[in-house]
Formats: sequence, C-alpha cells, structure tokens
Amino acid sequence: MSIEFKEIADLSSAMLTPVIGVVTTIILVNQYRLEKRKWKLDLFDKRYAVYRATLEFISAIMRQGKCSPESQGQFLQGTRDRGLFFEKEVNEILDEVWGVGIDLEMHQDIFKDLPAGEERTEHVRAAGELKKTLPKLGKKVQNTFAAYIQLKEK
Repeated sequence: MSIEFKEIADLSSAMLTPVIGVVTTIILVNQYRLEKRKWKLDLFDKRYAVYRATLEFISAIMRQGKCSPESQGQFLQGTRDRGLFFEKEVNEILDEVWGVGIDLEMHQDIFKDLPAGEERTEHVRAAGELKKTLPKLGKKVQNTFAAYIQLKEK
C-alpha cells in the first residue's frame, strides 16, 4: 500500500508543475486581454474628446452665428493632440472645420465696418454661404470619426 501512495505522490508532484504553468498562462493571457481593452478605452476617451470639441465648435458657430475667439480657443485646446490619435483623413477634416471658422470670422470682421455696397454684400454673402455648410460639415465630421470612436469587439 505504501508503494501505491508513493506512486500517487510522485505523479501528483510531476503534474503540479504543468498545472501551475497552464494556470499561469491563462492568467497572463487574461491580463493581456484586459490591458488591451483598457488601452482601447483610453484611446477611445482621447479620440472622443477631439470629436466632441469639433462638434461643439461647429455647434457654437451655428448657435452664435459667428466664430468667436472663445470657441476658437476651445477648439484648439480640445483638438491639440489630434495628430497622435488619428490618421490623415481626420486631421484633414479638422483642418477643414478650422478653415470654415476662420474664413467666417474674416468675412464678418471685414463687413462689419464696411458701408452698404457691393463689397459689403460680397462678404455678407460669403459668410452666409459658409454658415450653410456647417450642418453638412457636422455630418461629415460624424461620418469621418465613426470608425475611430467605436468600442465594438472584433
């Protein structure tokens, strides 16, 4: 009977090392998956902040009818890390949004001091056309960012 017990003890000792190895591997794989998900969530948070700042900038222009220095500052602050988190297409759309805001401000600054006439009318018309592009630009931002701000598991 002692021989059987010794064989069982030896077998248990021999199996203990592989079992510990398998359990350790399972734990490491799960930790890797958890860290990967955490990284994706952190990246999502940073990307979403840029997306939100962009839509808030467009909304502020639409609400106020002008591009204020405050909204410009908030947009620049909210999108300052964009080069780190996005591909070229997002950076291009952000440049487009910025350009519309700055062009609108320029036209409004020019026409506010001009007397009634053809030149003032041109700037008023140009500002109006820029304002009309804002809803489409907002939709373009949403479509462009869509691939970057998803949390779906693949």
